[in-house]
Amino acid sequence: MVYMKGIFEIMAVLGIIILLLSCGENKVKPTNYNNTNSINPVTLYNKNAENLSLTLIKTLEDHYLYVFYVSFSPDERLIASGSADKTVIINDCSSWKVVNVMKENYYDLWGIPVKFSPDGNYIVYGSYETLKIVSVRNFKEITNAYAHKKGIQSLDISPNGQYIISAGVDGQLRVWGVPDLKPITNVLGHDKEVWSTCISADGKFAVSGGEDGFLKVWKFPSLELQSAVKYHQKSIEYVSISPLQKYILCASADSTISIWKWGEYQAPYRVLTGHKGSVPVAIFSSNENLIFSGGQDDCIDIFDIEKGTMIYNLKAHNGDILTLCLSPDGKFLASGSRDRTVKVWQFNK
Repeated sequence: MVYMKGIFEIMAVLGIIILLLSCGENKVKPTNYNNTNSINPVTLYNKNAENLSLTLIKTLEDHYLYVFYVSFSPDERLIASGSADKTVIINDCSSWKVVNVMKENYYDLWGIPVKFSPDGNYIVYGSYETLKIVSVRNFKEITNAYAHKKGIQSLDISPNGQYIISAGVDGQLRVWGVPDLKPITNVLGHDKEVWSTCISADGKFAVSGGEDGFLKVWKFPSLELQSAVKYHQKSIEYVSISPLQKYILCASADSTISIWKWGEYQAPYRVLTGHKGSVPVAIFSSNENLIFSGGQDDCIDIFDIEKGTMIYNLKAHNGDILTLCLSPDGKFLASGSRDRTVKVWQFNK
């Protein structure tokens, strides 16, 4: 009996350790991957072979844990990446050398969302529960503010650079002034974790999506709710508004991407399929004709919005693709993955 009691005690302790190890990570769940150098990009499908392709021009291997966010500077001189290794790394886009490393100190396993301001003067990022603004000129911290209990999942900056919106595990959406991070407004936006948020190009609206499966449209910066749409039966991983505000997209854990015409939320305009497993990220091309998506299947897919079909499929990484970002001129695509790499692709069309 004493022996059995000892076994039960050991099992209980192991259970607590496993629970602690599983807590405190962003929405993306762990997956196995091999050596990051073992994968070469493989085009699996191309319906438009002569006119469209992605050509790998650089693989950055500066992080030692998964890459959660990437962002190009407006002048395309720099690229920032935020990782679960608690760093934001800035690389020069000409030499690809590391320009600066911002090392954070928090206890959880947490990927860092990061974005350049529209004027290129600031970098904004989420250091677990704390929102920070750093000068690009000298990479010195300008200010910080406690933002979200249990972590910041997503952020965006208004086109005029005056506001930041942040979304968190606490279900809150918060708007902040720039550069002092003065709180402007906040709402309990979702019943569960908010995984993604985005501000429209005219700065008058924001959208959000998360674990509860709702797409929500808000007036910005007041955060007055305009529409709440429930279509996906699983979590919404990522939301984005097209550059001309013609469409909204939702990338979902149900393996699909729903496209909604602006203001028409009775049914999706298109539902795009092709990925196996969750779709952590999807973004619009600058002309609103295409969608680039990254999947749990390690692939980058390109879809034609009007036709509603996949036209390009690339085995791009050796792990979930967690983030995508187009360069401002639309000629380059950066991808970040659970395989710990950032890859920069030339978009040929």
